[in-house]
Amino acid sequence: MIRQFVPRMFWVGILALGLLLVLTAARSAKGVSHAPPHLHGVWDGFYVADDGARGSVESAIREQNPRRFAGNGLLIDLPTGNLAYEFLGTVTDDFIQGTGRFRGGSLAFHGGLTTFAGQGGDAGVMSLNNQFQSRGWQSQVNTLLLHPFPGMASPSITGDAVGTFRNVTDPDTGNPTDPSFVGIARVTISSRSSRGTFAGHMELSHGPNDPPFLSWPFLSTTSLDRQTIWVSQGATGNGVYHGEVLTGPHSTKSTAIWGIFQLNFLDGRTVFSTYNISFAR
Repeated sequence: MIRQFVPRMFWVGILALGLLLVLTAARSAKGVSHAPPHLHGVWDGFYVADDGARGSVESAIREQNPRRFAGNGLLIDLPTGNLAYEFLGTVTDDFIQGTGRFRGGSLAFHGGLTTFAGQGGDAGVMSLNNQFQSRGWQSQVNTLLLHPFPGMASPSITGDAVGTFRNVTDPDTGNPTDPSFVGIARVTISSRSSRGTFAGHMELSHGPNDPPFLSWPFLSTTSLDRQTIWVSQGATGNGVYHGEVLTGPHSTKSTAIWGIFQLNFLDGRTVFSTYNISFAR
């Protein structure tokens, strides 16, 4: 059944590409928030250290007033074990910086911030460079963090889905598309956690019977107005996704997701692609 479904989805994706670009451009213009960012709450995601260690981050901002904030975090499964830390920082519209401390050492961090306006409140993505230092030891750790849309009543995206992806022109540089960056996308998404996010795993392959060339975990969130934001990380890079959740007429369960993603590879490449996936129900 999947062998029949994937080719149909492939051609549907190509025929719908023009419409999808218009839809995602409109949604991106509508969805990016330009208000002073509200950061209070969960910020979870992924880390990669300068020695190649990778894993998950759990963090939260406990206080904010109005551009200063404070919180705590946990790097999970470092080679030396979990690392708990506290931090203080400041935020402008799109930039984060601050300092912190952990047992026996100090922390300095800075990076970018994007917030996405949704019905009922914003989601956000931070990409931070963190310098951990103690006596005789220091490490650079890059983190990619997701702040979920508030509430638990937004559409569920739990399940297995399959569809297509296709490279598009880089909106920043105007670089042309790569005709070889096209193929099949498969995702598996777990139930919404108590922290308000959906954990999942994505695989990209060039054809329905080819092995995946990219296999990354991700965290995602959905809004009451059916936006979805994902952050992902793997051995070769990371990615940020912004899309639209399609639901049935009388259901909050998703039937499909359409959107656009940016992949940032460690070799310096940045790739923009559309994707559309449908859930098996």
